[in-house]
Amino acid sequence: MWKLYTCFLLVAASLAAQNPNTAAYPGAIPTDTDLLVATNQARTVLSNTITAVETAIAVPDASKFLAPGVFAVGLEIVKYCSIVGNTFNVCVGGRGFDGTTAVLHISGSAVVGIAAAHFPNQHAAEIKAIATALGVQLSNVQGSGVPVSTSFDWSQATQTPEDDLAAATQDSITLTPCPAGVAGANANHYVFLDDADDSPADEAVIIEGGTCTSGGATGTILVTSTSARTGGDYTVSSASAGIREALLSETGPTAVRVPPGTHVIEERITLDEHADSLVGLGSGGTLTNAGHPLGINPQADVIISWAGAATGGIMIEVLAPAGSPPAGGVRRNVKVENLAIDGKGTAVNGLWAQACSGCEFRNLIFPNHNPGTGNGAIYLTSGDASFINNVFDRIEIRTATASAGACLYLDQGTTGNVTQNQFRFMTCSYFGAEGGFVLFAADNNLFFDVQMSCGDGSCGAGVLYPSTAIACGSNHFVFLGGTYENNCPGTAPNDLIIDYSTDADPDTRITLGGANATVMLIDDDPDALGKLYSDHGWWSTAPVPDQYFTLLDEFVGGDATVGLFGDLGWTLTNGSAAHTSLSSSLGLLRLATGSVINTYTSIKTVGLVNVDNPFRLEYRAQLVFTANVDARIGLMSDPTADPPNDGVYFEQLAADASWFGVTRDVSTETRSAAVAAVGATFERFNIREDASGDVCFSIDGGAEQCNSTNIPLGKTLCLGVAIGNTTAQDKRIRVDYMKFQVKVTR
Repeated sequence: MWKLYTCFLLVAASLAAQNPNTAAYPGAIPTDTDLLVATNQARTVLSNTITAVETAIAVPDASKFLAPGVFAVGLEIVKYCSIVGNTFNVCVGGRGFDGTTAVLHISGSAVVGIAAAHFPNQHAAEIKAIATALGVQLSNVQGSGVPVSTSFDWSQATQTPEDDLAAATQDSITLTPCPAGVAGANANHYVFLDDADDSPADEAVIIEGGTCTSGGATGTILVTSTSARTGGDYTVSSASAGIREALLSETGPTAVRVPPGTHVIEERITLDEHADSLVGLGSGGTLTNAGHPLGINPQADVIISWAGAATGGIMIEVLAPAGSPPAGGVRRNVKVENLAIDGKGTAVNGLWAQACSGCEFRNLIFPNHNPGTGNGAIYLTSGDASFINNVFDRIEIRTATASAGACLYLDQGTTGNVTQNQFRFMTCSYFGAEGGFVLFAADNNLFFDVQMSCGDGSCGAGVLYPSTAIACGSNHFVFLGGTYENNCPGTAPNDLIIDYSTDADPDTRITLGGANATVMLIDDDPDALGKLYSDHGWWSTAPVPDQYFTLLDEFVGGDATVGLFGDLGWTLTNGSAAHTSLSSSLGLLRLATGSVINTYTSIKTVGLVNVDNPFRLEYRAQLVFTANVDARIGLMSDPTADPPNDGVYFEQLAADASWFGVTRDVSTETRSAAVAAVGATFERFNIREDASGDVCFSIDGGAEQCNSTNIPLGKTLCLGVAIGNTTAQDKRIRVDYMKFQVKVTR
């Protein structure tokens, strides 16, 4: 047996060998001679006996064959390039083709047109070559307005004496050629001087002038080096991994694409032209964590990593137009998306933005920043205009251990304000006394689903209005934990909603030192008011009017004599059901299959609900016998069907050792990873739809498993519980209660 197994492994290893064919592309465009053509049911015979080296092969009828192609005669494969009359003209090297051996064949031997291994192998080789040339998500394609950063990364050696640099003196460096995006006239453009032995120290310097034009045959750039350098001992290169050069390569709005990987920068990347955008092309996943209680986290495997000065730097800056206002005004429609911006624990701003309007910052991670006092990993300022009508969406910020500085710092600039912006789905893990969000100038902004956490227990407020704030009223918060301190000297109130329904940290402290504020607490816990501490102001523990519609059944009422169970009138199909109770539960509904094999027992309400809006559903139930059981708990189009056509439910089949979450739409389902092991005790089964539309499953407050596909939108569903036996034994499930809440607008 072991010998046979070993042979199998050897065969498998040989089958796993690499493709033997070589692509014509990119050296040439593949032709039919490379790829070959074929037709079905092409057969004939040899007119004459042929030797092993014959290259003109006659047959009685070649009309069903196409050229160029291959045919088999005996065990030999022959590649032919053309057909003249009824004679095949063999290609050079065409006898004994595709790993076969050329031999003599007698007259009358069958000639059969085939699709040899060459066909799929050559096609696969060409496809791979073309895909490699295109790059992931077309990352290697340079088209109008969509340059790829790595195509613009560059480095050149220097020469002596023409590239010698005096200390602290403007000197020239000759570039041959001038790289794309590099010009003496560029503003806010740094290059990197890299000495072979780091003596003098490497540094990034700004281009101050010169004769270079983008892509020119040769030219100069003017720079000022801190130290004297000898040409030939140092190289000059991009200081931004090609990103700044890509931005400057186009004359109009430029959306630079950054491929997956780590891109090390030595100085800031400036977005100061037109409606520039910086977009990562990664598939996500390498840096994200589960920090947000709604499970909404950014993802990025495109990493911009800082290697510049340890203090005072900026990684990505968005500058207002020169001369604003009135000549320049605000920078409009800039986008920064799908990136991890890693400050490496140094005192730098990850994103510094000035006077934006209509700009979008989405799906960003700031994994390691120490921005310094009076700064933030994200620093926003109005400049001389306003920072207005911008969106920050799915942002995760983690400041460095013992960090000074905030996650988000809003400053007023010279005369403007930070106003009417949206900050959505953000997590902030911070250290130090300054705070998580520091708002010197912020009014009429929306902060939605903001999660705060203190890294070491000795932090400042999660959201802080300093007493010197100049504009700090009429902001609106939906806040998921942390602390909130309002020393705003103004009079316009800030509205604050603390939502504990996502099981966020309940130890929130609210300090209302300045303007009056409205604080609303949302929680299912009747003791929730005791969780909220406030020095001033007033609060309400009532839910937002008409926000949630709730269905609740404790299975105390109902009339079993007419087949209606519970307060909602659940109906039974197959098996039996009965109201019962335990010392710990006043109302229980027990379902039993009986001992007839393959009995599928269910209870259901009428079709009451859909999952088009965010909802929360909880059952408390006990699977009394766990072996040889199929069970479902949740929402289903028809709980009597096994399985239902549509639904959102927990499922445990007879072969399973765990519960799984299922979303099913028109008989096509997504089954989650295992949620929790199947147990024989009462458990709380929770299903919720988050704001992104994903449906998430958890048991007894454990880890969630979420589905994003096959969600049955627009379908009317029943509340339902079902159990089936796969052996001739009575199987039972007890249901203690059901609670369903769905968000509504009235």
